[in-house]
Amino acid sequence: MGFDERKVGTLAQNRPMKLGLFALNANSGIAMTKVPERWAATWPNIRAVIEQAENAKFDFILPLGRWRGYGGETDPTGASMETFSFAASVASATNRVRVFSTIHVPFISPMFAARSAATIDQISGGRFSINLVCGWSQNEFEMFGISEANFAARYDQGREWVEVFERMLSGAPFGVYDGNHYTLKNAESGLLSVQKPRPPLMSAAFSPAGRTFALEKCDILLTMHSNLNRTNHQIEDIKARARTAGREVEVYTIVHIVCRDTDEEAQKYYDYYADEMADTVAVTNFAHNMSASAPMTAKILMKNRKAVAGGAGSAPIIGSPETVARAIQDISAAGFDGLTIAFVDFARELPYFIQEVLPRLEELGSSDKRP
Repeated sequence: MGFDERKVGTLAQNRPMKLGLFALNANSGIAMTKVPERWAATWPNIRAVIEQAENAKFDFILPLGRWRGYGGETDPTGASMETFSFAASVASATNRVRVFSTIHVPFISPMFAARSAATIDQISGGRFSINLVCGWSQNEFEMFGISEANFAARYDQGREWVEVFERMLSGAPFGVYDGNHYTLKNAESGLLSVQKPRPPLMSAAFSPAGRTFALEKCDILLTMHSNLNRTNHQIEDIKARARTAGREVEVYTIVHIVCRDTDEEAQKYYDYYADEMADTVAVTNFAHNMSASAPMTAKILMKNRKAVAGGAGSAPIIGSPETVARAIQDISAAGFDGLTIAFVDFARELPYFIQEVLPRLEELGSSDKRP
């Protein structure tokens, strides 16, 4: 199951892939910097940005799912809006862009999620999706009374979560569900989603186990990338495995962007906010939090602290409008179906991106479309 393009508008025809905005709902977005212009996630700021994204025909708005920040001087993501409420609000303020919630499997009941999803899908007219996170931060597990998070079993719980979620939205009672993580009796939901059989599911996953879960249960895999040549082969393998299982899965990735008139100006600002003004304590805390569930990833992040400060370890795109447009085109050519973007300050940087990068991106897409 993938997006129903008849229900959901796409980007302008010549753009190479779907584009979205990431982490609008959280203070600082995904940057870990002390610069005063870092993103302030107030509703007036958010609403102004989503209106621009809607008018520019962006495809989706993807919020960050966080229950606590990373400390340091600025506590990035410490103040973040709950994502079901956020998605309902975005849906009410827009007409075409797809709206996501990002939720954590161990903390949110699949029954509650099914009723919430049906509600927001009706509000949006069939534009709602869920990004499932099976859990990675020990600090957040402890906040919810889970003192010893079993990260090895988190995707087993995720599989049961999706099974219950899907049954709830089937429209029929399913009697008893007796799993290892959920035991339900006479569960049902009278409120159903517009999209059938359910809204699309995304899974943010970087490990082999996480990617297998996404292939089995979700419609979109959200993952990081570094080497695009190597990534191209990985995407081909992921999609081939999905087709073998009789499924179609899209693959999205995350970037943080600094775009200025020249490459030199963009690099100077990136060095300033992600190096000179980095919130180094928050960067360390971010990597430390990840070490319990993904120790190898944490080690890699600690070796690339600038990318963590710049955008939580996502790939940076730094340069002039032409440089940025070509970098996005390269990501599309590597096989990605969608790209979710973060800025230090969406309010100031998105208008410039829309004005200067999108026309160039459309020109590149028109002259060099993927087959």
